[in-house]
Amino acid sequence: MTAFATDDTMLVRPRHRLLRILVCVAILAGLSAWGLIAVAGDLDNGLKAVGGAAVKVLLQSGAYNAARVSNVAHTEGIAMSAVTVAQTQQLYPTERWLPGSVAITGMNDVSMKVTGDHVVTVSEISGSGPPCSYGLAVWSAEDPVIAADGLPGVGVYATVGQGSPCEADLAPTSQWVKVSSSDLRDAGVSVTPIR
Repeated sequence: MTAFATDDTMLVRPRHRLLRILVCVAILAGLSAWGLIAVAGDLDNGLKAVGGAAVKVLLQSGAYNAARVSNVAHTEGIAMSAVTVAQTQQLYPTERWLPGSVAITGMNDVSMKVTGDHVVTVSEISGSGPPCSYGLAVWSAEDPVIAADGLPGVGVYATVGQGSPCEADLAPTSQWVKVSSSDLRDAGVSVTPIR
């Protein structure tokens, strides 16, 4: 046995050490890249979920406002047909509530039209005019709007229109999509009982 390294072994050991270091660096780089890809994938999925939820809220904002107007009737203990813009403004002061014949001009404006046992609302999606988010809340199975607009029954509905100007009096009469009670609750809108 030799106690001292020879010139041959001195040359081999640094190469092995360098090779080991390079292998470790390659493994660490691969693991880091895999971790970044996994994190980026989770981030992308998270952004899609949040972005999808945000778009959904914007598209259904008209429906949320229609549900709010119907809540005024429930809170005041009056018929839907008796709800006024002033009553709605008092209960929901963060929006500027307008009659159905008045066009909205900003993100906080809501045009509303109450007819019988239903209400139509419209709000802006982008803050710069059309497209508009329309909402329809129908609380009586006998309301003629169900047949006229081809609705499956009572409930809260949403649609998007290119109305110009955006006002409740010019709401579409088709393409309504029913908004679920859970979507309304998730948006912070209480769901009043259907009569």
